[in-house]
Amino acid sequence: MAEYTIKDVKEIALRRRKTIVITSIVSTLLSFVIIFFTRPEPIYEAESAMKVEKVTTVAELLMGVTKLGDPVTTAVTMIRSFPVLEAVAKKAGIIPSDIKTEDVLASPQYMAVIKDLEGKIISEKDPKGGNVVIVKAQHTDPAMAKKLAVLIAESYREVAFYDSNKNLIEETKAVNDKLAEAAANLNNARDSLNAYSKKLEFTTVSDEKRLVLERYVDRRKSLDDLRFRVARINDDITTLKSGKTLDIADLRIYTPGGALANIINVLNGRMSDLQVQEESLLIHYTTLHPEVLAIREQKTSTVKQMITELEVERKYNENLVNTLEDDMSTTYARLKEIPDEDKTFSILESDVASKEALYNKILQKQQEVSVRQAERTEEVTVVRYPVEPKTPITRVTLIGNAIISILLSVIIGFIGGFVHEAIDTIPRKTDILSEILGLPVLTTISDWNKPETFELVRNKYPDISDEDVMRYMSLPSHFLSDSAVAEEYRAVVPSLLLTAKENDIKALAILSAAGGEGASVFAANLAIALSQSSCTVALIDANLKSPGIHKLFGIENKPGLTDVLMGNYEWENAIRKITDLMLGDIQPGHLLSPAGLDNLYILTSGEKVENPSNFINSEKMETTIELLKKTFAFVIMDTPPALQSSEASILVKKMDAAILLTEHEKLPRGTLVKLRKLLENLRVKLAGLVVNKSKITEI
Repeated sequence: MAEYTIKDVKEIALRRRKTIVITSIVSTLLSFVIIFFTRPEPIYEAESAMKVEKVTTVAELLMGVTKLGDPVTTAVTMIRSFPVLEAVAKKAGIIPSDIKTEDVLASPQYMAVIKDLEGKIISEKDPKGGNVVIVKAQHTDPAMAKKLAVLIAESYREVAFYDSNKNLIEETKAVNDKLAEAAANLNNARDSLNAYSKKLEFTTVSDEKRLVLERYVDRRKSLDDLRFRVARINDDITTLKSGKTLDIADLRIYTPGGALANIINVLNGRMSDLQVQEESLLIHYTTLHPEVLAIREQKTSTVKQMITELEVERKYNENLVNTLEDDMSTTYARLKEIPDEDKTFSILESDVASKEALYNKILQKQQEVSVRQAERTEEVTVVRYPVEPKTPITRVTLIGNAIISILLSVIIGFIGGFVHEAIDTIPRKTDILSEILGLPVLTTISDWNKPETFELVRNKYPDISDEDVMRYMSLPSHFLSDSAVAEEYRAVVPSLLLTAKENDIKALAILSAAGGEGASVFAANLAIALSQSSCTVALIDANLKSPGIHKLFGIENKPGLTDVLMGNYEWENAIRKITDLMLGDIQPGHLLSPAGLDNLYILTSGEKVENPSNFINSEKMETTIELLKKTFAFVIMDTPPALQSSEASILVKKMDAAILLTEHEKLPRGTLVKLRKLLENLRVKLAGLVVNKSKITEI
């Protein structure tokens, strides 16, 4: 696996900057499109605040009832409980206001509405401390968000008020119901007495009869009350043993008089609290949850205690009933002696008196309850009402998503750039090129085809045309002899002279895999560099299909190599010297300095022929090369691309050795491997590898 340094990473980022930029832009646009089409509706949030206090009444202190737990923590949980959410949903018109709680619990549709409403409500302690609870309501409609925040605060205050004053409220209701019932019974008794009086036309009976009748009526009233009480106690015991819930008003345990009243009141309050806690837990948990099971165990214990107390009270009242029944039998026997009319009148009159006494007694009880209304406690106070929000809370999320998308897109862009680099088979380092081709690197030619080089030539030769500037840039060995690029060409000369001497090399082919890699330019500059080292050099343009040497030196292409091979010219007459160059497109004065071009001889490609391979493979070609080798110190031949033309394979066999040139970052690994196999099959002697980083421009 390749290991990259920081420098390599920088180079890859610079080399793949287009891929990085395009990938980043595309990723950013796609992200923005996704964000735009998947953006949620704007959510508005309204906030209210409630103060929660723990209040203990005098009665609770006397009875030893203590409220456990943190009231603020309890409020935070209970605000999102089912009773509060149900009240809010009904007041907000989300569910029908007249529907019963049992129907809501049984309906999946209504429970889904309650669950959705729960998700829009946030309750938390005030971060600033104190007994303050913050309630936040979220909705897509700002007005509805405000309304929900108000309803939550008001509904919880009502629920909390009812829970803290439940016993007093229910006792008041029970007394009022009894008072209304007693008033109706009294009115009915009075109406019956008046009607009977008009019928009999008398209103009194003897004292003795009155005494017996009053005793009979009194005993009957007491007996009715005791039977009613026993019946109520039996109903309550049956209800408790059946396991029915006791939170509904008509199932509330009857509170008898006497010492048992306080005990039943306490047990009723405890049972109601446990019922509310169980309902709140069942919104979030199943019936098998440990907390639900614990609540139900407490309820079972409380029910058993209630049954025990009620059974004792029932036994006591049943004994009283038996005693009164015996007394009633005795009194009834005496009443038989009283005339029927007088007896009926006295019964009606006594009935009115007893019902009036009962009414007054209940009325007195109502007044006592009214006095106790002052003990009602309100533990929850709304300290801050919400205002209608103007700005959605999702705006920050949208901006944050956009920023994250841009950052991720940049990262994806870099990943895309490095993936492009990974799948790219073009070698980027010279040592890798050398390894693939199995050749040492003789030199690396820097990129001279750039605006700085153009300006350098223009400043040095101000009187030449733009076309000549490009020609001069292509031949830096002569026209920019003091430049770094010229030194790179001259760097080949020492090692080449040594190799040529050791291996008897005089004819050298400049070979490339594909066209446009700069083989012609390198051949020309190498020939100039050798001529500047006092070597006579013959530069031959053997790239017959795409000749370029004559363009570099500004001379005519004919006569040339093909003319010599066809026998139309001798090589001595076809080859060009410095005097011929002076007659070409380059100004003579520019050819004389620096010295060295007088040692350079150029044989252009000559007349274009239809089948160049026939001429290149001819005996005349071998003879010409041998004559040139005898005449000159070096013969440098520019050849066609090795993988694109069969002539290159023929030419390299006729030369002593070849220099392989490849353009930097152009050919993939497969092409380079194919070139190496071709040269190995041809058994060509290779002097080394030249890496050309300059992009060639046509002259």
